[in-house]
Parts: sequence; C-alpha cells; structure tokens
Amino acid sequence: MNTASQSVAATSLITRVRPIWPAPINLRVNRRAGKFEVGSQNYLVLPSLRRPVLLLPSRSPAASGAIVRFDDGQRGKLLLRILAWAQAKGLLYRLPLARLSVSDRTGCPLDVVARTLPDADTIVVRLGRPRHGRAVVLNALDAGGRSLAFAKCAWGDRVSDLRREQASLTTITEHPVPGIRTPKVLGLIEQGDFAALVLEALSPQSAAAEPSGVPIVEMRAFAERHGWQSSSLRLTPAIGRLREGINAIRDPEERKWLERELDRLVTERGNVDTRTGSWHGDWVPWNMARDADAVLLWDWEHCEDGVLPGFDHLHYLAQDLRLREGPTASAEDAWVYSARNVLATNWDVHHEEADAAIRTYLLVVNLRYVADRQGAPDSNAPRAGWSRQLLERLGEV
Repeated sequence: MNTASQSVAATSLITRVRPIWPAPINLRVNRRAGKFEVGSQNYLVLPSLRRPVLLLPSRSPAASGAIVRFDDGQRGKLLLRILAWAQAKGLLYRLPLARLSVSDRTGCPLDVVARTLPDADTIVVRLGRPRHGRAVVLNALDAGGRSLAFAKCAWGDRVSDLRREQASLTTITEHPVPGIRTPKVLGLIEQGDFAALVLEALSPQSAAAEPSGVPIVEMRAFAERHGWQSSSLRLTPAIGRLREGINAIRDPEERKWLERELDRLVTERGNVDTRTGSWHGDWVPWNMARDADAVLLWDWEHCEDGVLPGFDHLHYLAQDLRLREGPTASAEDAWVYSARNVLATNWDVHHEEADAAIRTYLLVVNLRYVADRQGAPDSNAPRAGWSRQLLERLGEV
C-alpha cells in the first residue's frame, strides 16, 4: 500500500472507531513497535490496515482468544490459529503491523463498558463491515483468553436496534423456546447518542459442533412460539411493516422501486390466505453453534412476529448460497428452486402462498439493506444481485 493509500485507510479506520474513542481522545495509526506516551493503549490492526477486522491490545496474551473465536464467515481458520498462537507468545507485537494508538481514554465509551465487566482482563475491538451507525463489537476476555461478554455498539438512530434486541432477548429468556439457547442480557449502557448492549458470551456446555444442516426443528419451534395466526397476506404485520419502512426511506429512487414491488405483490397475492409466526431475522450458520441437544443462537436485532412460515429457513439458505456461490443469477435460480421445495416439504406452504412468502421475504431483506445504508458514503451503491432483478423476475412468472 502506498503512502497515500495508507493515509486514506488510516483516516477511515479512525473515523470508524471514533464513537468508542470520541474527541478529544488522540488517535493515530503507525507501524512502530516501540513505546508510546504514558497513558496510551496500543492496538494491533488485523489482518491489515486496508481491511481492519480486529483491534487487539498489542501486549495482551489473552487477546489471542478473540482471534480463535473470530469466524469471518467460517473461512481462514488455519491462519487465525497461527495468528492466535503468535499473539499468545508475544510475537505479533514485534511484527511491523499497523497499530492504532489511543491516548487519554478515561471516560470514553469503551472504558465505560469495561467498568461493567470487572472480571475482564482485556477488551478486543471487532469491526464488522463498514456500516452506517453500527460497526463495532467489544469482546471482553478473562486472563486465560476465555470470552466473558460481547458489547454491541451503536449510535444515533441505530440505538433503537439495540433496544429492540434487548427486548427480544428479555422476552425469550422469560419464555424460552425448546432447543434454543440465547445470550443473557448483562445491561444496556447509554451515554449521549452512544449505546452498548452487553451480552454474556454464549458458551457451549459441551464440545460445540459446527452447524450441520439447517436446524429445521428449532426453526419451527421458534416460528410457532406464539402459535400460528391466520389472515390474508395484505393484512399481515409483515406487509404493514414493509409499507411503514419503505415510507421512511429518504432516497426517492430506492423508495420508488421498493414501493412498486410491494404494490405489485399486494395486487397479485394480497388475498392469499396465509399463516404468520415468528422469525429470528438473521439465522445463518455463522450466528449459531450446536451444543448437545441445543442450538446456541445470537444476533437478535431483527427478531419479529407476524411473518410468513419459513422466513428463517429461506434466509439461512439464501445467505449460505450467497457465501458459497456469490450473487449470481444461477445462484438466485437455485435458491428459488430450493425455497419452493423446503416451503412445501418442511412448512406445508404451496403454490401462491409459497410465492407470497418468497417475494415478501426478498422485500424484507432488501428494505433492510437499503435502510441500513441510509446516510452512509456508499448509500447509492446498488446491491449486487438478489434485489430488483430477482423480484422483478418472480413477479413476471
């Protein structure tokens, strides 16, 4: 990376972490492994400054535990194990890696979160994909590298996502669903326009296994947690939320195409009789693990009631296929074929009701995509695949 590119990447990184280390806290990026001024904290930037994913306290052996547990879409596990070993041995600190120096951090949101977790030895910063309003998760670990808690951070209008997730997890804790374990809420911290939802690390009680196949039994148990409700498609809460969410989209072009596809769906399938239940909202292989007879499941910010049968199943298949094959037309066609098959086989949803479920699901996830990027620098960048073209093709069948 040339000097100009390094400067742009460094500025981008500082911008992304500014909510947890707000001004006047001094932030600077460099590659020096020497000493910094008294009171500063030195974070290694992994895997690179161009694609920052983890910020590790450079001299903390315990931080190696966060590397081991970071899945990055279930890829690169050998490299992660090597990096974790090197961190535990104090070797990463000696390499010319990019590092972020944080000075005068007393009272910053990260320290406020740390004070709620007195048993934490170190806190690792996990950066997800660049996302407007929320892109940081704090991973608290004990001295042995065992995860104690995760704090999901948000600011501005994204704070409501955390409140919604807190409410969902509280309800599920009070009324558990057979076969599903969720993280315990340790607290919701709010400071100005910043908030952090602190959750226990969901630890398996036995040797956890990789997800193997779609957990259909557990998905059905969750979908049916309040019993099935019946109505025509146009009267379902899912359609009502779509209408409300689309009306809130500020970009006129994005709003226009979403309105058009929703209107066409309601015109063509609005009178279809259907059942509605619950869905997790982001049930994918990397948001779950298996532990004996239970599924461990996290990331509940999109949990909703009043959706059509099989939404979680459709989402699981779609995201798994996108990861393996990319957003291609052939992958979309394969997903539509699989979607119709699993709806019929596992959810007793057929014909027009299946078409309604598939198209409603696609509208929900595409509205989510557009809404998440409002105000972001790339907000006008079109989504590659699985959006307008697929919905339009399905509407023409």
